[in-house]
Amino acid sequence: MSIEDVYLSVIVSIIVAILLTCISLAVGISIYMLHGEYRNETWTIPEQKQYEQTIKVVSDLDYPPFSFLDANGNPAGHDVELIYAIGEKLQMNIDLELMGWDKAMDAIKTGEADVILSIAYSSSRLDTVDYSVPISNEEYTVFGRNMAEFSLTELNKSSIAMMSSDSTAQAIIQNYQLDNNVFRCLNYLEAFVLLSWDHFLLIFLYHSIIVINIL
Repeated sequence: MSIEDVYLSVIVSIIVAILLTCISLAVGISIYMLHGEYRNETWTIPEQKQYEQTIKVVSDLDYPPFSFLDANGNPAGHDVELIYAIGEKLQMNIDLELMGWDKAMDAIKTGEADVILSIAYSSSRLDTVDYSVPISNEEYTVFGRNMAEFSLTELNKSSIAMMSSDSTAQAIIQNYQLDNNVFRCLNYLEAFVLLSWDHFLLIFLYHSIIVINIL
């Protein structure tokens, strides 16, 4: 191979790398914009009466449509509205703080918080929390770029991403002995961007996350 051919090959490789990077960034930005579009809706925390008892409530700040920060930086979402309605019914003040999920779980374990929202049932948590009756049922789904050509029989051969704090997904992963194929991500934006970069083939997540953040 001549020097000219080597130079040409290097130049082509650089151009392809730049194009792939631009495409990946575009995918990431579009996902971020779609993810943020839901947050443009605003909700005003209702004015509370001053009751004798106050409940400290925590939840995930990045879990739409259940709990998230809206365009004004205020807590919003299905579970947020529900807990204020419950507080009014029980005649208790609600002191709500949204934070990272791991921090919210720590607040419950240490007694800094009384209630945590949007928590999935897990028998391993029975020593830590008392569960209410379920307020929603969630289906898990496998999301990928080429799902038309994918078969569930290939799941144990595929690299899969999941949220690092998702205990339900972890239990399912363990039951199907898929631990060796799993990448753990901090949030959904990170997972979808890395998926666009082909770091893994699939993302294992709640169906509502797909509907709200992607479609």
